[in-house]
Amino acid sequence: MLIANMQHDTRLKQLVRITKFIPREYRAHEAKLMVAKWPAYRFMSPFEATKAFHDEYREAYRNYHKQNVDLEESKNIRIGEKLSFWKPSAHLTQLWRARQHADELGMPYRTYLWFAFDFASRCKRNHAPQPNQLRPSTKAHDAWYCKLAEFWTSEHHLTELGRIEPMGQYAVENDKGLPAQCQFRSDLVESLKLHKGPLDFLLGKYVYALRYLRLEDCAPIGASAVELAAKRVHLEREAGEHAPEDYGKLKRSAFFQSCFGLPGISADDPVCGSCPHRKECSFVRSKVTERVEAATGAADPLEEKKRLATRERVARYRARQREKELANRAVSCPRSDG
Repeated sequence: MLIANMQHDTRLKQLVRITKFIPREYRAHEAKLMVAKWPAYRFMSPFEATKAFHDEYREAYRNYHKQNVDLEESKNIRIGEKLSFWKPSAHLTQLWRARQHADELGMPYRTYLWFAFDFASRCKRNHAPQPNQLRPSTKAHDAWYCKLAEFWTSEHHLTELGRIEPMGQYAVENDKGLPAQCQFRSDLVESLKLHKGPLDFLLGKYVYALRYLRLEDCAPIGASAVELAAKRVHLEREAGEHAPEDYGKLKRSAFFQSCFGLPGISADDPVCGSCPHRKECSFVRSKVTERVEAATGAADPLEEKKRLATRERVARYRARQREKELANRAVSCPRSDG
């Protein structure tokens, strides 16, 4: 069993909080987003990822204000300070959805926010965009994605990959066949295929230093090009370059993918079907649900609240309809005086 005891595990507490605070319709997407999002976030819980997005958003907002409104005012801006991660709110849900959009696009949060705020400045907005305004409007949809394609190029993607702090979860010696790992290797090879310059540095970095790829994984890039680059890298390694990264021994929890144990995700999701952690994930989901139900009286309190509100709305509507029907009968059947 991947988790012998999660009674006091931080991740379990986060999952409980997410289930209590975030509607199921948004939690349901996290498995698909896990293999789409920027690789640095794939082993981060969606709660931690949303907090990281929040930090980057606040910084981007201050920078926007500094550049487009007032330098001195920007120093005292307290945007987002009142947002609580300890209770459900519309603002928290909006932030969650904004983070998910960045994940859909597979971009680092800082890069995504830089683009979104820059696009807003080009549109001469009087105010910096709120989290629910980071997506393109219907009117600006085509222009937004056209500019994004110009901005988020394959070379830009590869440059940002080079800035990720070394992650032992992606080292080949730690390969567990997880969807996050498989997708990362596939995406990395595709990025290297689009690279127009020499492969020496990239092979040295990703094959020998970080060990994210085996040399044979690079075959789709071009056998002859890889073979020549590997020979040059071999000489560089003999000269002391491309020293291997020491990841140490990673804890089991380091391999929890971002969607791990989150109620709301269907076990029939294609991502789940190929995941070695499927059984353990299902076990943790059940534990999370038990704790949520024990604390709130419902396995999914937001869904239960929505159902109760719907019932009350329907009951009020039917009561009004009955009143109207009785009033209409009274009009159509006036009382006789004898």
